[in-house]
Amino acid sequence: MIYFFHGGDAVRAKQKIRKLTNALLSKKPEATHFYFDDQTLDNNFLKGLYRSTGLFAEHHIVVLDRVFYALESENVIESMKDSEHVFIIFEDKLQKEDLKYLQKNSEKSEEFNEPKPDKKDSRKNFFALTDAVCSGDKKRSWMLYRELIDDGASAEEIQPMLFWQIKTMLIASESKNAVEAGLKPFVFTKSRRGTEKYGKERVRELSRKIVNALYDSRQGKNLENELEKILLML
Repeated sequence: MIYFFHGGDAVRAKQKIRKLTNALLSKKPEATHFYFDDQTLDNNFLKGLYRSTGLFAEHHIVVLDRVFYALESENVIESMKDSEHVFIIFEDKLQKEDLKYLQKNSEKSEEFNEPKPDKKDSRKNFFALTDAVCSGDKKRSWMLYRELIDDGASAEEIQPMLFWQIKTMLIASESKNAVEAGLKPFVFTKSRRGTEKYGKERVRELSRKIVNALYDSRQGKNLENELEKILLML
């Protein structure tokens, strides 16, 4: 079964996808939840998901975030349509014939038009979050995280930003200067101070937790909740 969401307003589309996913998981709490984008898509692994059938097969809920043109073939869509599992597809830019093809093979299709020009820039909030994490401000980190989630950002988008900040802090702590670290002077100084505040071992621990949160989400844990726990323990 396929649920298809498309259009330029990724924020509203992802809010709807998150609500749908949560609703499906509440009905089938034993289901395994997977998320793939164009960086993490594994066509062979995906094939194993939509082909798994039978009385004792696990039920899967799979979110595919803008991966249509990275799929092995168009026939994959028809296999998903006939699968016992649920596939939630989001695409923002498609050729007209591909859009019609996905709409035809979906149980439900919904369009989300481009956001209005005055919609606030969530990218600024991403960097405000990483700055708060770097400074060790637990309260502000959590508040900014919840704002991003409530505005439609996904945990899958936030996780790489958090990992980037922690990795930058480690690089800065192990380099003599910004040139050696390959960072801009301001970023180097800020990251170095952040590591001094936490301590290297604590930063390494945070790095492991952020990476493990993503791996655990592939095994069915909720990434949004796992990242929130990490921020509340800063």
